[in-house]
Amino acid sequence: MSLSKDLVFLDCERKMPLMKLPIRSVCVQLEGAKIFFSPGSTLKKKTLQNLSAVSDIVASNLFHCAGIEQTHNLFPEAKIWGPQGVNKTYPEIPWKGFFTQTPWPYEEDLTHIPVLGMPMVRESVFCHKKSRTLLVTDLCFNMQESKGVGTWIILNLFGTYRRFAISKLFAGAIKDKEAFKKSMDLILQLDFDNLVMSHGLSIEGRAKDRLVEALKERGLNPD
Repeated sequence: MSLSKDLVFLDCERKMPLMKLPIRSVCVQLEGAKIFFSPGSTLKKKTLQNLSAVSDIVASNLFHCAGIEQTHNLFPEAKIWGPQGVNKTYPEIPWKGFFTQTPWPYEEDLTHIPVLGMPMVRESVFCHKKSRTLLVTDLCFNMQESKGVGTWIILNLFGTYRRFAISKLFAGAIKDKEAFKKSMDLILQLDFDNLVMSHGLSIEGRAKDRLVEALKERGLNPD
């Protein structure tokens, strides 16, 4: 799948209890910058080196940080971004920018919106304006090709087995539903038609409608 020549997908897997979790990392080429989102911890060194000239590395939430250090070792000049508080969990990483605290310099081409109301997650989503693509991390799952009994058990428990949906586990981490809904309202005002997530197949076309449906299913759609 190729949404845009400016978006490069790097896929890998991570072994989890009872299942293998697919992880999709995204590298976005802008004029004068190359931004790598949530690099997977099991990506091969050669695969990462093929990216070349990465200017920024982004941990899109508190849970997607395992591949940051390895990637920064290959691109030591890259600026590392993450959610507020991530430096307390990963003090060994030389963080340079913290979302909601440090101004995001690529707003004109790559809009950033923090997902509020989830202090244990602190996810940020991004909209690549040129390709009209929303980039999310754990907000949505779309693991259509899931296999195995363990995967069936876990994903059915979370309500995401072979379907596009918001995980019940993710929804359960919402502590301030009104703040979360306000964030979703801002996201739904963005001009996007495609959606790329860290876990599962990307959605090409009607992505905003699909996201609205997923939010409604969990009772999380903006009023």
